[in-house]
Amino acid sequence: MTKAIANTVYLTNEYRALIARILTGGCLLAVLVYGLNIYAAISDAVALEKVENETAIVENKVQALDTNYIALSGKITPDMAKSYGLTQTATAEYINRNGALSVAR
Repeated sequence: MTKAIANTVYLTNEYRALIARILTGGCLLAVLVYGLNIYAAISDAVALEKVENETAIVENKVQALDTNYIALSGKITPDMAKSYGLTQTATAEYINRNGALSVAR
C-alpha cells in the first residue's frame, strides 16, 4: 500500500504541470465559449429590436397607403371610368367551378 501511494505521489508530481495546464486550458476554453454565447445573445436581441422597429415603420406606411386607397376608391364612379376610356363589357365572362372540370363560359 505504501508503494502504491508513493507511486501515485511520484506520478502526480511528475505530471502536475501538465495537469495544471490542461485544467487551465479547459477553463479558458469554457470562458471563451461562454463569452461567445453572451455576445450571440446580445447581438440577437439588438437585431430583433431593429427588425421590430422596421416592422413598425412598414406597418405605418402600409396603413397610410391603405387609408389613401380607401379615400381614392370612394371617389371612383362609372363616369370617371368612361373618361379614362373604359367601357362596360356586353357579356360577362366567368368561370364555373361547380363541375368536376372548370369551364369558361
